[in-house]
Amino acid sequence: MRRGPGHDPDDDYLPNLLEYAFQMNPSTGQSGAAALPEFAVNEDGTVTMTYCQIDAPTEGSANTGFRVQDLIYIPQISFGDRTAAGEFIWIGGEGDGEVFEDAPAVERFDGKGLVRVALKSREPLGNSSQQMFGRILVRLNE
Repeated sequence: MRRGPGHDPDDDYLPNLLEYAFQMNPSTGQSGAAALPEFAVNEDGTVTMTYCQIDAPTEGSANTGFRVQDLIYIPQISFGDRTAAGEFIWIGGEGDGEVFEDAPAVERFDGKGLVRVALKSREPLGNSSQQMFGRILVRLNE
């Protein structure tokens, strides 16, 4: 049986670490799309990223990563720029720029041990024709 953080025993393309972070069942193959991050550009050009994390005491900020139990949730954005190796260049978290406001809106929503976190960018990040991506990088807090 494949049990490590990078394994995907239900073959749904989400490794165990992400299924744990978003409180999904790693053995059923159910999508759990409600727990996955959402990304929206607001009318004023700012960006709001909404995602779920474990409902537990949290340390850190949007710009350093949120430490929750044994995980770190790091919100990031990319404008589609890539490295020479073809990998996206991500901004935010880990000390490489203050993209999001420090005080997120937090809401308990499902009774499954999750809270919904909404982060808004500090300033406009682009226009509707600009390519933008968002992600929540999840790491083990070792």
